[in-house]
Amino acid sequence: MDGAVPDADGLEFERVPFRHQLEALRWSRGRAHYCLNSEQGTGKTFVLIADLARRFFSGRLHAALVIAPNGVQRNWHSRELPQCAPKGFRYRSAVYGTSAKDRRQVDTVMQVEPGEFKILLMHYDALATKKGHEAAVAFCQTMQRLGLAIICDESQRVKSPSAIRTRALHSLRRYASMRVLSTGTPILNAPFDAFSQYTFLDPNLFGITSFVAFKSEYAELLPPNSPLMRKIAEGLRPGMPLPTVVAKDKAGQPKWRNLDKLAEILQQHSHRVLKRDCLDLPPKIYVEREFEMTPTQARVYQVARDELRLLLSSGEALPIAARIGAFTKLSQIVSGYFLAPGTARPLMLHNGKDNNPKVQVLKEEVETCIDNDENIIIFARFIEELKIVSAALTDMEVSHVMYHGSVSAEDRDKAIDDFQARRVRVFLAQCATGSTGLTLTAASTVIYFSNTWSYGDRSQNEDRAHRIGQTAERVRYVDILAADSIDRKVVDALKNKLDLAQILSGDREVVLAHMFETQGRTQ
Repeated sequence: MDGAVPDADGLEFERVPFRHQLEALRWSRGRAHYCLNSEQGTGKTFVLIADLARRFFSGRLHAALVIAPNGVQRNWHSRELPQCAPKGFRYRSAVYGTSAKDRRQVDTVMQVEPGEFKILLMHYDALATKKGHEAAVAFCQTMQRLGLAIICDESQRVKSPSAIRTRALHSLRRYASMRVLSTGTPILNAPFDAFSQYTFLDPNLFGITSFVAFKSEYAELLPPNSPLMRKIAEGLRPGMPLPTVVAKDKAGQPKWRNLDKLAEILQQHSHRVLKRDCLDLPPKIYVEREFEMTPTQARVYQVARDELRLLLSSGEALPIAARIGAFTKLSQIVSGYFLAPGTARPLMLHNGKDNNPKVQVLKEEVETCIDNDENIIIFARFIEELKIVSAALTDMEVSHVMYHGSVSAEDRDKAIDDFQARRVRVFLAQCATGSTGLTLTAASTVIYFSNTWSYGDRSQNEDRAHRIGQTAERVRYVDILAADSIDRKVVDALKNKLDLAQILSGDREVVLAHMFETQGRTQ
């Protein structure tokens, strides 16, 4: 059904919006700043584009700066805008980049043209560079008098007030008459995540402009005379300020406070929709495939595990980076390799392509999916694991594409298009790189060769397939786990919506309890 949609301010779309999208569009009407923090896959970008068009047609807005994670900004340009723009919405978009083609496109959106909406798309890392920030400022200054919006897509990337990207973003706030956040996970690790995001919308939104004061309002902080703070003070150079540290309870959990007050403030400026309340999406089915490590692999793992246990039990202060590095080694061993100190190449624990038990389980799963005519997403944490999986798929003669940080922007776009068009059967991605902004609904099975420590990554990964456009009867998620290993600890923590980086930053006793004590398994 084409044509005008009731309650959409006369906008006409190629496809009729979902009811929850129209509700979000009504809610956002006339707001100078707001946050869409609906779950991933509910079509937030459609609402944002419709709102830009609505304000353009009314003469209030003529340009937008969209800032997104790397890869997502190009997805706006090549997919979201062409698919979601209402009829009659004349726009010109360009992706900021360093190539000659990108520079030519950016030049075209820097020019004011009557009757045409201009959109500059940037990724957060580019904004944090001197040239990128200068380009953003130039665009904002040119478009300010005509009415400018700044949209932060996946705004959870803006958390630390001291980060260069945060400071660069906040410096642009004064140019925009409309400021918007879009994220399915605005607060991943702590209430503090809200500060930089929401003060971009309005610096006075919390009634507090100092991040230190914000911390004091929503957390119990250690007093300066506490043993830990005195120890920290001893290690500081003269003149360095004493950092704020959140107190923890006996279980090692942070002591937050006034969270009801914080939630009430955020809700006044946010619109949230859950998929279960608005979409007729297929159920998620979770499957675990457990395997036994080879004898050699098990011996290496046991040695590394015992060394780590002794280190943690010794009472020595082990920095969080060292803790994560030690546990990373365990994760690598269960995948069949590890990086030894001083070596550039990984040491493989299996001779030949058929001796890695984790790969064997993966191949069995892939074969089953191919027999059932299913397309597959495979996620892995490390580039080395992607290489191992790619070699296995090549051996099986299964067509696949790669998506990770070293893949060029053009090849990333082609990988998405080829997979969605079913020209290839497997989309092989690094967990962190493939966690946001992608629509991969051609897949009905998602396999985790390994997971990151982050619940945010896992939540975002899962929703690449489980979103608007998915027509399968179910979406299946398969975790491949080594028995009695770090794999189990990671997956159990993610099921409980815990971020293992937080666990590993806890007290020594907390880390030992989580990672080494026997725990009941979640089936």
